Amino acid sequence: MKRTTKIGAITLILACSTIAFSDNMLYWSNWVDETIRRAQIDGTDMQVIYDGFDSGRGIAIDPNTSYMYWANFESNGSEDDTVFYKARLNGTEQTELFRLTNEKHQSDIAFDAAHQTIYWIERASPNYHIMRANLDGSNMEIVLSDGYFKHDLELDIENNYIYWSTWSDNSKIWRANLDGTNITEIFICSANYDPAINHITLSPEKDYLYATVETYHSYLYTYNTIYKIDLSDLSNTKISESFPEEVRFDHLFKGITVDSESHRIYFNVTTRDQQGPAAIYSCNPDGSDFQEVISGLAGEPWTLLIVPGPDCIHPPTSDLDGDCKVNLTDLAILTLEWLDCGLSPDYECQ
Repeated sequence: MKRTTKIGAITLILACSTIAFSDNMLYWSNWVDETIRRAQIDGTDMQVIYDGFDSGRGIAIDPNTSYMYWANFESNGSEDDTVFYKARLNGTEQTELFRLTNEKHQSDIAFDAAHQTIYWIERASPNYHIMRANLDGSNMEIVLSDGYFKHDLELDIENNYIYWSTWSDNSKIWRANLDGTNITEIFICSANYDPAINHITLSPEKDYLYATVETYHSYLYTYNTIYKIDLSDLSNTKISESFPEEVRFDHLFKGITVDSESHRIYFNVTTRDQQGPAAIYSCNPDGSDFQEVISGLAGEPWTLLIVPGPDCIHPPTSDLDGDCKVNLTDLAILTLEWLDCGLSPDYECQ
């Protein structure tokens, strides 16, 4: 139920709900409409927190310091620079970290909070690199490099692993030590008709890896699958077979992430022409309880992350809507109930 009241020339619509500050939040990038957005884990309260995500793909977040990181393509006149940025989780305090002049396109980044370093995939054909540097760009190095078209990146700092996916004729997921040694294939996409592993994510306990895979059938339609890979024995299962056909067919599965509290899987889906409308869905780790979280998104949502929401450690006494702030919304609630009385008998209200 919603109520509407006016304060002067301001009209406020009040929903009978409150924000739970223990809830996690969804963050996602969209390289088509050039934004980074966030929303509550249930899809409400969506916000644009950065507008100008020019040809960027990946974002990474450090929940310990409440910063997010991303890279843009920016023209320097004749060539494009890759520029790395950081900002607060609400998009404020945007700061340029370092700039790579005339560099090739990057497709994903990851953040190592323990060592305060950034990893990224650099497409520099004929070789494709996984790079690493400090936050100021110092100590930059190639972690590993080969001719495989690398696409997505995931770090497991606790176990000293780096994971990445490759495209085209070599659609696989790989694992190596953080220094690039001990490279191992952990998943080979056996689907026919040009499969592409789009995005990967680790479970909170780092015992499973999830991957979104799209398959083109003679360029007539696409078929999408989410794989769950057991990292103890490298077996895999398809968890998306029970999803609605209108979602699995002729769409593209993109970013994927896992909620550390509920263990539900969240993933982006866009149309084949990448112009939208796109959506975010969720399901249980086995694929059951498929639900739509957000619909009607423009463009192509790319990276999808889940971050702990802000904590309300000092609740204001006059906060009437539970958002940990005192503002016009609280004043509107007060005016709606101004002079209301709940005493019994009624004459005590006079």
